[in-house]
Amino acid sequence: MRLINQLLSLSRGGITLVAFLGLISGASGAGIAIVTSIALAGTPPDALLAVAFFGLCGLHFATKSLSEIKLIRLTQSMIFEIRVNLGRKILHSPQVLLEKLGRQPLFTILTRDVDTFVMGFHFIPTLIGNVFIILICLAYIAFLSPVFFAAIAALLLVGMLAFHLVEKAPRDKLVVVREKLDALYIHLRSQIDGVRELKLNQWRRGHNTGLIASSAQEVRGLNAAALSLYALVSNAGNIMFYVLIGLFIFVVPGLFSASAGVTLSITLVMLYLVRPVSEIMIILPTLRQSSVALARIEQLGKDLKEQESDHIEPGQFGGPQIDLDLRGVGYTYPDSSFALGPIDFTLKSGEVVFLIGGNGSGKTTFAMLLLGLYPPDTGRITLNDTLLCPENLPGYREHFAAIFADFHLFAHLPDRLTGTEETAVQAYLQAFDLAHKVEVRDGKFTTLDLSTGQRKRLALILSYLDDKPIYLFDEWAADQDPEFRKYFYTRILPELKARGKAVLAITHDDAWFDVADRVVKLDNGRLVPNG
Repeated sequence: MRLINQLLSLSRGGITLVAFLGLISGASGAGIAIVTSIALAGTPPDALLAVAFFGLCGLHFATKSLSEIKLIRLTQSMIFEIRVNLGRKILHSPQVLLEKLGRQPLFTILTRDVDTFVMGFHFIPTLIGNVFIILICLAYIAFLSPVFFAAIAALLLVGMLAFHLVEKAPRDKLVVVREKLDALYIHLRSQIDGVRELKLNQWRRGHNTGLIASSAQEVRGLNAAALSLYALVSNAGNIMFYVLIGLFIFVVPGLFSASAGVTLSITLVMLYLVRPVSEIMIILPTLRQSSVALARIEQLGKDLKEQESDHIEPGQFGGPQIDLDLRGVGYTYPDSSFALGPIDFTLKSGEVVFLIGGNGSGKTTFAMLLLGLYPPDTGRITLNDTLLCPENLPGYREHFAAIFADFHLFAHLPDRLTGTEETAVQAYLQAFDLAHKVEVRDGKFTTLDLSTGQRKRLALILSYLDDKPIYLFDEWAADQDPEFRKYFYTRILPELKARGKAVLAITHDDAWFDVADRVVKLDNGRLVPNG
């Protein structure tokens, strides 16, 4: 019932039509069995029964195919809506909540559970039709006994072999669908793994959402075509059983005596019931799995809190100079004894500040507070004398470009690049010794299959192109060779400073402390004098 309610929420008229067609399909299917048995009981069958038989065959084929194809299109639309809507909710939910839910559970729900949930819907028309076939046929033969099981098994075997031969075309289409799903899952994984970077960049946020929508749209169309073809092939195979029975009855009527006709009619009705019963038995486990997946999807929808928006009011924080000020800022992790703060800190345009401290001292937590990804429990954050609040949080985050220690690398470059910026990209690829491995083609890097250090260099190029007022680097140089580490401290940071950028670099490279205007130290969640 929960599955039906979910479909009704998408299209009440559509599911009503599917149910109506399913009822007609089931009734016409049972009518085929009844007309068959009546025709075999008479001597000889008359023309009216022949017309009724073949008419019911056509009606059953048409209504069953139409109901399944209609439901396929409804469910593919549902997949599209669920994936895009959940992706949007993830972007608009607090970072703390997303970390609590975990990346992999989110990814599993967005992919496997959505597919499993929707799979159950594909069998609803078959389930409705089979239930009515069984009820009507059982009422007709309630007083009789089943016979001729050998004949039933033989015909079922023939049907299975025939289906195996003719299903190649839709099976090949599903192979293509599976390939397209790989691309979709990559974009969905980027949505989850790169959610912090996406929260800081409105263009990339919209671009990645567009990639998901585009891939989901393509998968929806291909899946609908493949499954529709499967429905036609499957129903064509089923109808061949009816046609063979009809030919046997109406073309060769003299083969059976009256008593043999009655016996054969019972046998055919029983034969007719084997498939509906077996289909229901196969469908039930899938429906159970679909119900479990639906429960997980619904729970995720309840857990995600759309507390953030994409709206950015121009000029909220003035500019272009940066004056970032944290006063008495503190944060305590839920279910943890670790507390950061209270902290007083300032960062201004044209200033390079190094943040040092041991593992577990709170450097990453401090960075998350600074970026607006964690809400402070105490204190206040102001940017250019404007107090940070939930209403201006999206605009605040747009001031930052960040490379996290566990960063996510996007392949696409901003589509607004000028000729000068494209030249700069090539120059940095050359300077970072990446030009022999990576090119920019069709607005994206040709490969991301690189070492961690090389991927960090690409991430640095992307952040440089973002041209944000404030830059945050979390242990960027940790995975770099000495030459690139030197390039970062002696070329990149001074160049950002010369451009008037405010830079906070989390680092342990004491050999390069002289590059910084200030060095601040965190120890057990507190800023302490740096000796």
